[in-house]
Amino acid sequence: MGSACEAEPRMKKKPPVELLLFAAMLIWGVNFAVVKAALGQFQPHVFNALRFIIASIILIIFALRRLPTLRLPWRDVALLFGLGLIHTALYQILFIEGIDLTSSSNAAVELAATPATVALISYFLGREKHSAKTWGGIVVAFLGLYFVIALGENRVTMDSPSLVGDLLVIAAMLLWAGYTALAKPVIERFSNLTFTAWSIALGTVPLLLWAVPEMVTQDWSVTTLAGWSGVVYSGVFAIAVSYIIWNHAVVRVGPTRTAIFSNFIPVIAVMTGVFFLGETMSALQITGVAMVLAGVAFARADTRR
Repeated sequence: MGSACEAEPRMKKKPPVELLLFAAMLIWGVNFAVVKAALGQFQPHVFNALRFIIASIILIIFALRRLPTLRLPWRDVALLFGLGLIHTALYQILFIEGIDLTSSSNAAVELAATPATVALISYFLGREKHSAKTWGGIVVAFLGLYFVIALGENRVTMDSPSLVGDLLVIAAMLLWAGYTALAKPVIERFSNLTFTAWSIALGTVPLLLWAVPEMVTQDWSVTTLAGWSGVVYSGVFAIAVSYIIWNHAVVRVGPTRTAIFSNFIPVIAVMTGVFFLGETMSALQITGVAMVLAGVAFARADTRR
């Protein structure tokens, strides 16, 4: 008689968490341009509501096929609704309003503060103890971002017309950083797929209610196939797929080392402009890309105990 191990089917090897995170950052980096283009056809909260409805449906169907049940006690529903309110409703309302009132470059710079903010919150709450390598990686990556974003042809300026948008994006960044720093024990309690499906679906409810006035006044005649493609891309990939990857990484490698990968987002956004829009990169920007890569690698160097 064979052993129990021999009787069980061999499990497929999962992709490294770093590779999954980089894929999510690639999706989010491209998503900046997708959102900006789609907001030319959709009012901001209409776009948000539509893409989260799509993401919720996909996540629930996927979870029902993969899990025996999605039933939760009412107290757990309230908990996941609270987290969904933070990372889906409030974050998205502030983010979409902010990016509509400021430039993509400004938003990218402000969101680049996420890793350092997550590290500080996790440290002061006693959730994570960071080594010198982690702190050093955060600093190097952040300096690299400065070269990538602030020293290009279109330099970032915090001019007064975009100030309200800048403040809204910063507020959104603080919400996302707080959620990332606090979510790990909750995700571990429910499993990644259960947590992601429930929190996004529940968080979509207030997001949808907030969008009702704009849905009434939305001019649907101006929407095109390209605009709807942006909604689908953002709903399927930038939310459903990427949120699963992000939450998985938070559990696997911790909030801070997950958050530092978000430094890739503005780098990818700039490189997208180079390859597809004919924009150019200066020598300092190329140096900045190398610094971001080095910073992420440095911060990740001591993750395996």
